[in-house]
Amino acid sequence: MDYTLHEWVRMASHHGSIARCAIEKQAEESGLDALAVREKMRHHLRVMQEAAQQGLDERLRSVTGLTGGQAALMMKRLQAGKCLAGNLLGKAEVYALATAECNGCMGKIVAAPTAGACGILPGAVLAMMEEKGTTEEQAVDALFVAAAVGQAIATQASISGAEGGCQAECGSAAAMAAAALVYLEGGNPQQCADAAAFAGRFARLALGRPLAADSESLRALAACMARRFGQPEGGALVLLGHGTEHFANMVYPAMQTALRLAGGRRAYMGTVEGWPGFDEVLAQLKEDGCGQALLVPFMLVAGDHALNDMAGDGPKSWKSRLEAAGVGVRCRM
Repeated sequence: MDYTLHEWVRMASHHGSIARCAIEKQAEESGLDALAVREKMRHHLRVMQEAAQQGLDERLRSVTGLTGGQAALMMKRLQAGKCLAGNLLGKAEVYALATAECNGCMGKIVAAPTAGACGILPGAVLAMMEEKGTTEEQAVDALFVAAAVGQAIATQASISGAEGGCQAECGSAAAMAAAALVYLEGGNPQQCADAAAFAGRFARLALGRPLAADSESLRALAACMARRFGQPEGGALVLLGHGTEHFANMVYPAMQTALRLAGGRRAYMGTVEGWPGFDEVLAQLKEDGCGQALLVPFMLVAGDHALNDMAGDGPKSWKSRLEAAGVGVRCRM
């Protein structure tokens, strides 16, 4: 499927709603009947519900111990009547964070539209189910409306954080959630599309600075990483980031310099999709005589890239390639 929002609205006039239109288009493309298509989306909804509940477990922690438990604390405050935003928005926030924490702890989530933005749409829809009495059938329809918006953004622009920045992921998810909410409140197709596009109509948009925007931030981040991981005895610390073709990728080699100035003489910075890549990092390890390496993800969400590209058992993972080059490897997630 490759439709603009305008086309979805136009087609919906013949089907009665964007949801019905999306179901029929998906059925045509997949070869499944409409009932089977709905059941697949129902399954996605239930995975969203399970992920949110798993994320609310106050004992949930990632392997590093840095992720988990915050959604449970937010839920306790909400249940105590201390949420300034009220129950609907409060639950949307709680379920969004719970889903994100489930993802960060390697739980099963629905990429909506990406893993990095996985909590926004479920948070909105699940809150509506609990606070506004939205039925499962209505929620499934709302997810089809959101899917149509996501498809339009993915094919006309981008949902990739590496390509378009975090707003390409969270902004897309917010647009999808907005359309779904308007649909659940009885909005027509044009109103759903308007809600998805509303971000461009704000009177004021404030942009914050990235985490590693300047030398002071880099030094502070490097000091945190040095305290967290130290200098592996007899080996090297290799941090693996995502990387990008954007010039902002220069933060990665700058981070290596900051780490070394913080005392990590054998600290190396590599990227999956940028520079320095594997070959550059391996060359440095060889030149410095490092026979052992501790591989650590340098990513906000250590998901597929960390599990497969970094620590996977496949022949193309950094772990496998380093071991093939004679470097002993330990991975810390």
